[in-house]
Order: sequence, then C-alpha cells, then structure tokens
Amino acid sequence: MNCLRHLTGAIVTTALSLTVANVAAAQDSSSVKQDQPAKVTTKQERTKARFVEQEAAFQKNSRSSASGSPPVNKTVQASDPIPKATSKAEKKTRFAAQETTLQSQSRSSASGSPRVDKSAPGDQLPKATTKSDKKARFNQEEKQLQQQSTP
Repeated sequence: MNCLRHLTGAIVTTALSLTVANVAAAQDSSSVKQDQPAKVTTKQERTKARFVEQEAAFQKNSRSSASGSPPVNKTVQASDPIPKATSKAEKKTRFAAQETTLQSQSRSSASGSPRVDKSAPGDQLPKATTKSDKKARFNQEEKQLQQQSTP
C-alpha cells in the first residue's frame, strides 16, 4: 500500500511538471518570434529544469530499503553472533553444514508432491563418452517418452 502511494505521488508529480511545461511552451509560442539559437537554448534550459524537478521528485519518493522496514541499527551486536572462521578448513565445514541444513529444509518444485529422499542414491546411468553412445541413448529415451505419452 505504501509503495502504491509513492507511485501515485510520482505519477502526479510527473503529470504536474508536464502540465507546467506545456503551459510554458504555449506561452512561448504565443509570444513574439525570436532568433532560432536563443529559442533552442531556452528550450534546452526548460527541458533541463523539468528533468531536475522530476529527478528530485523521484528521489524524494524512492526508498532504498524494503517498504515498511525500519532502518537497521548497525551499531548493536547481533543477538546470536557467529564467531568468525579463522582457517580455510573451518570455513569449509561451516559452509558444508549450512548447505546441508538448507538442502534438507528445501522443498521440491511441485508444491503437492512428496518429499524427495536425498540421502538415497538415484539410478546411476553410465555416462556416454562417444557421439554414437550419446545418440543411441537419446534415441532410446525419446522412444520411451513417446511410449509413455501415448495412451
């Protein structure tokens, strides 16, 4: 909701600046014709001023943090600080432990499907090394998929 309010404010600001620019352009066109280089300069100045105004409005309405989140106080210690790893072996073991935890907590891509037992080894197919082996395996898998897909 807060983001919507900021977006609406930015749109209104842009619309107002465009309206002001159009009114100024209409006043310039109704005034006496001046030499062409001076008109280009004033048009460039108007464009630059409009850009500066829009940029200021966008910067005012933009946020660098998540919507509704309070700013983070970085002067306070974390509630459960993790001691810094001093050696490469400690870093590797810590990373492995975190990876194992995250993998065990991860869900499968299908939301209603049963969990996959990641500890059991899957069917290991020997890797095809030659081009003819790869082609034969591809043709075999294609044939199986065709048979499974036809009722």
